[in-house]
Amino acid sequence: MSAAPGAVVLAMSALFLAAVVHKLRALLHGRSAAQPLIAVDAGRVRHAEQLVGAVAAIELAVVALLLVLPTAGLLAASALLLAYVNLLRRLPPDASCQCLGTALGGSARSAVRRNLVLAAVALALGGAVLSGAATPAPLTDQALGIALVLVAGAAAAAAFSHSMARASDRAPVLQSADDR
Repeated sequence: MSAAPGAVVLAMSALFLAAVVHKLRALLHGRSAAQPLIAVDAGRVRHAEQLVGAVAAIELAVVALLLVLPTAGLLAASALLLAYVNLLRRLPPDASCQCLGTALGGSARSAVRRNLVLAAVALALGGAVLSGAATPAPLTDQALGIALVLVAGAAAAAAFSHSMARASDRAPVLQSADDR
């Protein structure tokens, strides 16, 4: 695997790790039931801590697979991302999904698009390795650098989108003379 695919594996690992950290923080602060994908169903709310803990463990296992067995990790990541797409469709499109925490979480609509793209990339890369078109290689400094740039770019884009949404929520409402 050249540096770019290795960087994708590292970037995907970092994103899943961010999701794990968010879930652990929700568990530590007693906010598991308030997570949007939990709050959507009363049965999930009753078992919120167990569900959030189990999902964090699954995501951590995907991170480990991505780092140790990249092909299996890419396929597992793709399956998990597609499962999230299915769950995210239960939320209103403009609702916050808090997928990567409040700072990096976007709307359910944007999370569906992001997860579909990530799943397609993971499947394509995993398929390329399985078909022999690409070969896994040890992680390099170059791959790590590219991964950090990809993660930083994704984080910056999400933070900008989040700050713009918050700014529009706080914008003063202009009133016409007739409304006063």
